[in-house]
Amino acid sequence: MAKINIFALGGLDEKAKNMYVLEIDSKMYIIDAGINEPVRDDFGVQQIIPKLDYLKLNSDKIKGIFLSTPAKYQLGAIWHVVKLFPNIPIHTSDVTSELIKLQFGEKFHAKLNMNIMKSGEEAVVSNIPVKAYTISAAVPGTFAFVFKTKDGNIVYATDYISDETPQLETDHNLFLDDMSKEKNLVFMSDSFNSKLDGFVSPKHSIKDYIINQLDSDARVVASIYEDELVNVYELIQLSAEYNKKIYIFDKKIFEMLNFIMDKGYFAKLPLELYKPGIEKKNSIVVITGTRTDLYQTLKRIIQEDDIDTFNITKEDTIFLASPPQPGNEHIYAGIGNDLSVFNPDVISVHIKDKNTFHPAKGDLDRFIKKINPKHFMPIKGWYMFLAEGAKVSKENGIHEKQTIIGDNGDMFTFENGNYQGLTRKIREVGDQYIELSSDDKIDTQVIEERVNLAKDGIVTIGLIINPQTKRAISNVDIQLKGVVFIRGQEKLLKTLSDQILDILRQEREGTFQIPKVIARIKKEITKELRATIKKAPDLIIKIEELK
Repeated sequence: MAKINIFALGGLDEKAKNMYVLEIDSKMYIIDAGINEPVRDDFGVQQIIPKLDYLKLNSDKIKGIFLSTPAKYQLGAIWHVVKLFPNIPIHTSDVTSELIKLQFGEKFHAKLNMNIMKSGEEAVVSNIPVKAYTISAAVPGTFAFVFKTKDGNIVYATDYISDETPQLETDHNLFLDDMSKEKNLVFMSDSFNSKLDGFVSPKHSIKDYIINQLDSDARVVASIYEDELVNVYELIQLSAEYNKKIYIFDKKIFEMLNFIMDKGYFAKLPLELYKPGIEKKNSIVVITGTRTDLYQTLKRIIQEDDIDTFNITKEDTIFLASPPQPGNEHIYAGIGNDLSVFNPDVISVHIKDKNTFHPAKGDLDRFIKKINPKHFMPIKGWYMFLAEGAKVSKENGIHEKQTIIGDNGDMFTFENGNYQGLTRKIREVGDQYIELSSDDKIDTQVIEERVNLAKDGIVTIGLIINPQTKRAISNVDIQLKGVVFIRGQEKLLKTLSDQILDILRQEREGTFQIPKVIARIKKEITKELRATIKKAPDLIIKIEELK
């Protein structure tokens, strides 16, 4: 018999940042390492990850991390997890492993303690057997995990639909058949689409929107989220069927697709990496991006002055295959205005007509019936989605008292197979803000400070120093954003630069510590700005040693 704690550090009552923890007899197993990306420029913040403080306090208990989905938003925090726990075993699919290599580089990937699992394979991790199955999802290599405890299985599945995906080879049905024969204590399931009636399929497909345009020799320029590779592959199939060339605009996605086809998840079909000057007729160009930056990328392409890189013409068909996400609708709407200059044909897929790869009520119902868990825990989504998922489980005979709905940090406990309810509230939860340019973490207090101070604009200061002499080996780079004053800008910048170099000289005479230097620069430059321009802009300072 076992004592089991289940809790989330991210992913409950929010859209992203998924990270769940199973503690089985004082051994911790982390599932996923998600991120969130601000839609707009949030004062230097480019990523938000779960706070990892609780894991640091319990580092001796951590036995492994399991990554379910080859998607940046689901594994983007792995960099920060590995920095804290360099030797942590990572269990995942070959596709997810490849994405980590493409996303973070071969040097980072080579240092990882990576265990690449095959579908149907079981890994014993600190005496707990864990089995992985590929399931129908937007990205090949997505796993459902089954943790086999003495009191029954804990089943984890996310980003799935209940129908077999025609383009994709998976063990989807084998997973459901196996689970129907086993004792399942808890089913932890994605509930992001649980307000949606029926099934996700067939409204996850995009080919019917564009197929009538493929008889002509017009170039199709399609925009698709990078975590919906099944949709990208639909266009690859159509290009082969209609004898068109297909080009992938992003090199990483191009390499990812070739890897997936080489591994047999998709049938092998020809595709090429987009390069300037390619033939514009009778082709499909696929532009991909995250749910945050896809339409920002497309907007930059449309507004690009260098027509040798990529130029839209009135002969093109623009296929906006992925509906905008909450927060970037204004960018999406602006694209229509930008395209009107060229007057191409535009086909857009409305959010009501395109389902994302998260289980709707019908999909969730089918999984719960097959798995038949004693307890159900809806995960991944705002509270209203978790509540809708709970309704589906109730319709399948799972009592409200056997359904686990909570918030990040809520710890739910089982002892000897018996549910004890909420037993603890973890205090060390929340958001950790990341500046990608420096990989520095920013706490909530700093964000609040930036929000207040940014009313007067932002000043960024960058400087490279010699690691031995601590002398500047670059000019002081000072950028003003939203800082408004009337005269003397060049003189002010020269004054600030000289002041910063003088601070460096003085600090070299003592114990030189970069955090201390940055704090002093911030204090003295803020004082100077208040005196000269009567404003207190936010300062973002980065000093790097040349390596």
